[in-house]
Amino acid sequence: MLKLQRLAVATVLATALAAAAQPSPYAWKSVTIHGMGYVTGLVIHPLPPHDIYIRTDVGGAYRFDRGARRWLPLLDPYGIANLGVFGVESIAVDPGDPNTVYIFAGLTRVIDGSGNDHTYGEVMVSHSRGADWQATGFAQQTAYIGANDPYGGTTGEKLAVDPNRSQRIYLGTRQNGLWVKDGTVWQAVGGGLPAMSSLPTTANTPGFTFVVCDPASGPWLPARLSGCTRASTEAASG
Repeated sequence: MLKLQRLAVATVLATALAAAAQPSPYAWKSVTIHGMGYVTGLVIHPLPPHDIYIRTDVGGAYRFDRGARRWLPLLDPYGIANLGVFGVESIAVDPGDPNTVYIFAGLTRVIDGSGNDHTYGEVMVSHSRGADWQATGFAQQTAYIGANDPYGGTTGEKLAVDPNRSQRIYLGTRQNGLWVKDGTVWQAVGGGLPAMSSLPTTANTPGFTFVVCDPASGPWLPARLSGCTRASTEAASG
């Protein structure tokens, strides 16, 4: 019996060593993007040409150019006039349109009467794979954005495009709740979610950490709020 046990152990070890000796089909290397900051998110479009987008905490957003084998900076045209735009907290693609991509970035900068500098988040859309951008008007909500705050790259994407209705965009924020844009107007989402006024509002508060739309469930929206998963129907009609 003991000999059989030893033989079994030896067989398992030999099999494991043989598997470990097999060459890996992948060669992992560092990626040069010629940018700055941490890469905090990566999104791949489901439709050809299957564009790859990345976001960074302080270095903007990029798209991979397969032909040239390099990363294209998508926000450099903004220059230094508004450095907040290079803090991209989320990125999302329209699953039905290979040309459309959204970002949540610090586009609007306001200096108050006391001289304090405030950067508010704006959701911007490009219908040219990031070649140019238009604001969607979310900055009017003066929502807090913290692309360089904790929980910036380990929790998923706060932006989501409804796969059943491409004009419906969802955004989860750190301190200002869950929002939806269905057409031209951004609206806060209720549906039983806790009031954001009841939650901490420090820089370390993750708020809504990610938003995911279920393509099989119509208007139902799974969202994750500071570690608690909840389901909410969107507030906008239609």
